[in-house]
Amino acid sequence: MDTMDTTAATTEKNALKELHRDCFACGVRNHSGLNLHFDVGADGVATAVWLPSPAFQSYPDRAHGGVIATLLDSAIVHVLFKSRHPPCLPGGDP
Repeated sequence: MDTMDTTAATTEKNALKELHRDCFACGVRNHSGLNLHFDVGADGVATAVWLPSPAFQSYPDRAHGGVIATLLDSAIVHVLFKSRHPPCLPGGDP
């Protein structure tokens, strides 16, 4: 990767961080959220490490299913951003 590609990648990464700064899953300014940090590899696999607190449990020692769904949703969105595909479909008339 040359210098221009590296600069463009850094600029894009910073723009995504700014866009997600208040996100419940990965926002750096959302202190009530999950505070996830995803790494997306060249193979398109998103990884993050998260240790749930009791606030996110459903039953003893079990994370709530809605939180698990949020983890999956956030991982998918990070993969889509990395692959430069839009994370959602545009609205319009059916």
